Amino acid sequence: MIISKKQSGFAPIVVILVMVVLIVAGGGGYYFYKSSQEQKEAEGVIPIQTATASDCEKVTDSWTKGHCYHYVALETKDGSLCEKSYWAEKCYLSVAVETKDISLCEKIISGVDKNNCYYGIALETKDASLCEKVTTTVIPFGSISDNPRKDQCYREVALITKNSSLCEKITNRTVAKDECYIDIAQQTGDISLCEKITYSLRKGRCYIGFVIKTKDSSLCEKITDNVQEHICYAIVANDANICEKSNSKLKCYKDLALETKDASPCEKITDSFGRDQCYKFVAREARDGSLCGKINIRKWRDECYGNIGQETKDSNLCEKMSAGTGRDWCYGDVAVKTQDANLCEKILSANSKDSCYVDVALRTKDANLCEKIIDNYNKERCHRGLFLEIK
Repeated sequence: MIISKKQSGFAPIVVILVMVVLIVAGGGGYYFYKSSQEQKEAEGVIPIQTATASDCEKVTDSWTKGHCYHYVALETKDGSLCEKSYWAEKCYLSVAVETKDISLCEKIISGVDKNNCYYGIALETKDASLCEKVTTTVIPFGSISDNPRKDQCYREVALITKNSSLCEKITNRTVAKDECYIDIAQQTGDISLCEKITYSLRKGRCYIGFVIKTKDSSLCEKITDNVQEHICYAIVANDANICEKSNSKLKCYKDLALETKDASPCEKITDSFGRDQCYKFVAREARDGSLCGKINIRKWRDECYGNIGQETKDSNLCEKMSAGTGRDWCYGDVAVKTQDANLCEKILSANSKDSCYVDVALRTKDANLCEKIIDNYNKERCHRGLFLEIK
């Protein structure tokens, strides 16, 4: 993300074909150096990954200098450089979490970023006391949130430490507190935690989780909801047909499939919409892309392939999507996550393809990828992110 500004001249290290493009922006200019094979270091131009704080100080343009300091601060984990960064608060946030330095959080003015700073360090250090520093923030249009971030902080630390007492500190959302108990109950095998759950359906889910592991039918007697009770007995007997006797066969089959991550109950749903919905939910929960092909609604099928493809970094699932924006996004996301520039070539949209090459090039620090970009602005943006001109 570093701009290389105008340079008076340069002497190449070896004889290569060099194209110099003069670009004028914001009243200033810079020359852009490139070769069809490789980017060569020229006099005063260095790869951004080799830049030091002293190099940043030599940059005259304030915007470019700020970007340089930001990069160096993140690379060296030096929070003292963040005040010179173009994005000072984001810089403090990243370095603070990386170094577990709470003092850097105090330098952040933005309530959202400061909260994220405490939250991140709390998870890294497994220190729930830091969750208390996560304060209520104002959300858009002036309304006040109930501080779900603090609740989430307690829940995540509780899961990491397997400490169910932290669930009790979740005060503003019954759902989050109940889910906290469910997760830790399953993690630790402590079935008594199910009794701490206030909402009957979530309590039923807690018991069903143990039934899946133990096949203990006596636990079904603790469930008050009719559909969940039938799901419970169906799991014990390994017989989805038990759902036929429930108050809602459709819900019973769908929830049975979802709880067990087994799509076979979906096949018993006669309504095509409900069946597609069942396959969609189970595929996502089980992260099983093979189930997406069973979905008849094309939009849902494409979403299924795209979501799981991106989550599992499987470009083969992107290939199964209908041509269009969604498939392009899928390829682009997987390309960046796997740092595989070959996937960018599969993108149909010229602008999205260029953006893919830019993102992968910046991740891999491979300037050769910039040459695959068609649009001059995107190509220049690619090189600016990899090279820095110093005086």
